[in-house]
Amino acid sequence: MTNPITPEPRKESLAMHTSRNSRFGLTVQADARVPFPYSPTPTACRTQPQTFAYDRGTGSDPEVQARITRAKATCRRCPIATACLQWALAHPELTPEGIWAATTASERTGLRHKLIARLGKDWVAVVADRRRVEGAMH
Repeated sequence: MTNPITPEPRKESLAMHTSRNSRFGLTVQADARVPFPYSPTPTACRTQPQTFAYDRGTGSDPEVQARITRAKATCRRCPIATACLQWALAHPELTPEGIWAATTASERTGLRHKLIARLGKDWVAVVADRRRVEGAMH
């Protein structure tokens, strides 16, 4: 299975990008406060999306575990991994499966819980405000 959202890389925010959640038949819109990461060069997730495909519940198979390990190692070398992680964490409905920024869906769920405990329920707004302030300083 491929990642549920595979937009073309663009510099502008993907606030208007939506994805159909096949499990529940819902349309989900991306949060404009955390833009989809952009890379001027093709990233591995763009050129080899099958490497990052992973369904929940298939993680006990040794072959799948090895593929997950390889995908995570590839993500760790990616120049936009930090932005990708922020996007994946801010969009759980759009990233329910697969490897995003060297994390599985269950790892992202755990990270979201930690962010909520640390920054509050609207942690996305806190992170977006910090990014905006940091961007203004550069």
